[in-house]
Amino acid sequence: MTIKTVGSNRRLGFITQQLQRYIAQRMPIWRKRPAISGDGKLPWLLQAAALRGEAIMRVRFFDWCEAVNMGLTQSGHQQKLWQTLMVERGKVADLVRRIGLIKAMANQTAMPEVDDELAYQLYCGMLDDLARQQNMQLLEIATDQLWLHYFRQLFPDTAVQASPPDDPEALRLRAEIMLAKLTRQTVAIKESFTQSETAATFHLRIKLDGKWQDQPTITATRLKPARLQAWQALITQLETGKLDAQA
Repeated sequence: MTIKTVGSNRRLGFITQQLQRYIAQRMPIWRKRPAISGDGKLPWLLQAAALRGEAIMRVRFFDWCEAVNMGLTQSGHQQKLWQTLMVERGKVADLVRRIGLIKAMANQTAMPEVDDELAYQLYCGMLDDLARQQNMQLLEIATDQLWLHYFRQLFPDTAVQASPPDDPEALRLRAEIMLAKLTRQTVAIKESFTQSETAATFHLRIKLDGKWQDQPTITATRLKPARLQAWQALITQLETGKLDAQA
């Protein structure tokens, strides 16, 4: 199965909205005021966060390229996307300005003049913070979803391969993204299961508006197919609009 790649401002708007909300909630307690750098650079604590975040970003980028089959077979596309986002900096800097990260950081510490390079460092520092908070949903939005958005702009006639239909982790990620888009809020999903010699029972619970919602229990002869069917069923409900996300 393939997804035709068409540019989508709505997707960028969703990415921006989710990160704006995170910054508004997180920044008041994000950092103590680091020492001011006198050389036009970020304070060292923020530089260190940027270095850690850049390492996270680099690994995730190439993992994402492999996940959408943009590895050796489409190395030219991979190289152009890397050049556009990570080398030229402008598009990432635009995101940083859109989400209000520069203004929020200026409220935390004295900042040098922020050009595209410093904005890129702030972006990497944000990735480090997301990873430290174990907010994998927003980390995925700030990286994988951002890259997919710009891939669609750069290569509008190219298709990227969708996640394998038999990968529960890929289905989980897809369901989390769909729920976030549908509800415009951070969601939590819990898995639970019981297993015997002859059967496995798998169950999903979704937390929305502070309340846990139980999903139908799936029973199969083994755990893996039960888990797979549970995530497939949830995605089907989301795709068909049968999940009551406001309950």
